[in-house]
Amino acid sequence: MQKQISTRLGILILIFVALIFAGVVNICSLRVDYSSASRSTMQPKKDAKELACVNAGGKISQSLCCQSANDFSNTCAIGACGCAPDHSHQVKACDCGEGKCFDGKSCVSVNGGAGLGSEKACTMEARQCPDGSYVGRSGPNCDFSPCPGAK
Repeated sequence: MQKQISTRLGILILIFVALIFAGVVNICSLRVDYSSASRSTMQPKKDAKELACVNAGGKISQSLCCQSANDFSNTCAIGACGCAPDHSHQVKACDCGEGKCFDGKSCVSVNGGAGLGSEKACTMEARQCPDGSYVGRSGPNCDFSPCPGAK
C-alpha cells in the first residue's frame, strides 16, 4: 500500500515538474504590481492645504515654527514662525519661492509693510545651521541669513 502511494506521489511530482518546464504551470507568477496605477493608491492622500500649496506652485517643506503653529500656517503673517527654538516645533510648510508666501490658501506676493517705505516684511521662519544655531530671513529678498562660519 505504501509503495503504491509513494509511486503515485512520484508520478504526480514528475507530471508537475514536466508541466512547469512546459510552461503550463508558472510557480513564479506571484508578483507585486508596482505600476503607476498601483503606486498612486499606495501614496498617502494630501490634505486640502498640501494640495493648495502644490497647485499654487509651492513645494512642501519643513519649518521651525512656534508651538501654537500648525502645519501650513500662514507664512505671510509676521510671527507664526518667529519664536525662539526652545518654544518651536517642526511643521509642514509651503515654500512658495522668493518674494512669495503662503497665506493658507495659495502662494501670494509678499507686500511691503505699510508705512515702512521701501522695506518689506519677511516671513518669520528659522533655519537650523549645522552648528545647531538658527538664522532667520532678512534683506531685500528675504533670504535666510548665512549660518555662522559659512563661507
